[in-house]
Amino acid sequence: MMWNKFIWEKLNLASIFIRFFIFSFIFFLLLFCLYSPRIINYFYRNERSIHVLTFTDMISQESVKKFEEQTGIKVHVTYFESNDELLAKLKIDKGAGYDLLITTDYMIESLIKFNLLKSLNISKISNFEQIDKRFINRYFDPQNKYSVPHSWSIFGLAYKKESFDKVMQDPTWGLIFDPENWEKYKIAMPSDPREILFLTSLYLFGKPIEQSKNQLKEIRDLLIKQRKYVESYSSEKIDYFLYAGIVPVVPCESLFFRKMLINNPKMKDEFAFIIPKEGSLLTIENLAILEKSQKEELTYKFIDYLVSSTVNAMNSNDFGFNPVNKVSYELIDKSVFQNKSFFPSEEMFKKLDTLHNDIPLDVLDELWLSIRIS
Repeated sequence: MMWNKFIWEKLNLASIFIRFFIFSFIFFLLLFCLYSPRIINYFYRNERSIHVLTFTDMISQESVKKFEEQTGIKVHVTYFESNDELLAKLKIDKGAGYDLLITTDYMIESLIKFNLLKSLNISKISNFEQIDKRFINRYFDPQNKYSVPHSWSIFGLAYKKESFDKVMQDPTWGLIFDPENWEKYKIAMPSDPREILFLTSLYLFGKPIEQSKNQLKEIRDLLIKQRKYVESYSSEKIDYFLYAGIVPVVPCESLFFRKMLINNPKMKDEFAFIIPKEGSLLTIENLAILEKSQKEELTYKFIDYLVSSTVNAMNSNDFGFNPVNKVSYELIDKSVFQNKSFFPSEEMFKKLDTLHNDIPLDVLDELWLSIRIS
């Protein structure tokens, strides 16, 4: 018995030690991930370098390489998956170790509110004059005091031509929101609840979503009814859903549809993209310098480079977004620039709006949870 007790105590000690080691390893790993930018920045503090936070598919390695060769400035790029992930990260470390970020319109407004961005000196960005004026002085940064537009995209419907060509002569969001259509085919929806609520509001009320309890209830009720007909909530798998024949129509950003065609040009024979008649959601990605940056002058050079006509067009051709530099319009694929679903008429452009931060995050989370668990 004494021997068994001794063995048992030894095993318990070993178990405690192993658990302590595992938890310690995880803790220090998290600390390293959190503070690695500061550590890296410390070692590179005297180097002509900048650290960039961005979505994937915004800046090509080729364009970074050319900038480094032209200026001698090293560019370190870190990627994030969503605006929510970005905000959570910046709230913790205030952006320490980073200089530049690319993020979406409504998120710029939030970052300004939390004092996470530096005020800009636009005179240091020579190519600013070539930026399409439609993307200047937007609500989220009225005087472009903190941000510079980088790219834009529009939500629309990607669809199988064989099934919808006749219907798309009068395109409407009703194809995914009208209950009469749900029994006819499966649909896929974006993964971001903000985008879904915006598009639903556009269908129901003909305008972007407002902070109205009655409107939110009506939107919630429709999306709960729609839920069982939704094959998936995903923003980046439209090529799979369409090509595999899982869904014949899906709402998505024009950049994702363009990227699908860039990766598989033959798909343009079977599928098309169109903006519904009610109007749609416009997304504008923006460049901003983080408040903690100590390398403003180098960062300004990279901003000016990214919005130059040739580089803005090059990254557009690689990744599918629309450039903001007006001169770039002449440098991208003519079949894109002349397509009214990618570059809409002025009449349609007036029907486009960006996301706002009108709905508190806790209300948004509660609303979305009630829809997903229905």
